[in-house]
Amino acid sequence: MAPKFKLSVFAITLSLLPSTYAYAQQTPASTPNNVGAPPETEIYLANLMRENGILKTSNVKNASNHKGYDNQPYFTKDSQHFLFVSEGAEQRMDIWQYSVKDGAKTQITNNHNNSEYSPKLIPDGSGYSVIKEKENRGGQQVWKYPFTDTAKGAPIIDISPVGYHAWGVGTQYLAVFALGNPSTLRLVERESQKEEIIFENIGRALYALPDGSGYMFTERRENEPFMIHHLDIKSRKVSPVFDLPGNNEHYNLMIDDNAPLGVRFISGNGSKLYERKIGDDSWTEFADLSESDLKNISRLAISPDGKYIAVVNGD
Repeated sequence: MAPKFKLSVFAITLSLLPSTYAYAQQTPASTPNNVGAPPETEIYLANLMRENGILKTSNVKNASNHKGYDNQPYFTKDSQHFLFVSEGAEQRMDIWQYSVKDGAKTQITNNHNNSEYSPKLIPDGSGYSVIKEKENRGGQQVWKYPFTDTAKGAPIIDISPVGYHAWGVGTQYLAVFALGNPSTLRLVERESQKEEIIFENIGRALYALPDGSGYMFTERRENEPFMIHHLDIKSRKVSPVFDLPGNNEHYNLMIDDNAPLGVRFISGNGSKLYERKIGDDSWTEFADLSESDLKNISRLAISPDGKYIAVVNGD
C-alpha cells in the first residue's frame, strides 16, 4: 500500500460568508419512498478550554436541533460560524451556516435536484467548495460556488465519484477521497487537471495541516482500528502516525503551535472525547458527553481559535 505520488497542501486562509443571506427556519425533512432514509444525526456545540494542561468541555448544546441528517461541520476562520450539511425535503442535502454567537441558522444552498456535502471555504476567498451530487444521483463532483449567487456554481475537477476534498497550496491543488474499490487518495493539479494516486484504502477523514506542509488521512484496515497517516510534501513521504481510538474512523486537527506538525488530534469513541499529539504514548480522555445524550460521536470540528468544538452524534 505504498504511496505513488505526493503533492502540496494549504496554509488555511478562510473568509467569512457574507451576511446578505436571509435567515431561514428549518423544517423537518420529509421522507420519499424511492431511497433509504439517511441516518438521524445531530450536531452539538461545546466550549473548549484548557485547565492545568487538560482540555475540558462546557455548555454542550444541540446546535442543529433538526429532525433528519445534520452533519459535516466546518468552522470559518473567525471561529464564530460553522458550515454544515442539513437534510431538507425529499432527503435533499443543502449547506447551512450556524452562528456561534446567537444560534441563528442560515441556508446557503437550495438546489431542488442535487444534494451538496462537505462544505469548505476556498482559501482565496472566492467562494466555497462542496461535493455536489450529479443529476439522478449519478455520481459526485467537487463544485465551486461564489458567495453571491449559487446559480453560478461549476465543477472544479472532472473526477467522479468523490466523497471528500481538501485544498492545497492555496487553490493550486485538491486532494480528494475518490470512491471505488479500493477508495483512493488522489491529488489533482487544478489548472492542468493532472491526477495522481497517492494511497489506497483510505478512510473518510482527510485534512490539510495548517502550515501547508502536508496532509493527514486515515487508512482503512481489516479487523484493526483506522490508522492515521502523515503525507509530507517536501520529502514525498507517507508515514504512519497512530491508531484511532476504538472503532471510530473520525478525528480532526486542533491547532497547537507547540505540538509536532503544529496540531493535536481530537477524536471520539462512544460518548467520550480524546486528544493526542505525536509523541504521546496513548490517547487521553478529556470529556464524557453521555449526560448530554451523545452516545455515538463521529465527525467533529474544532474552531481555529480552539475555543469551540462541534460534535456529530451518529454517523
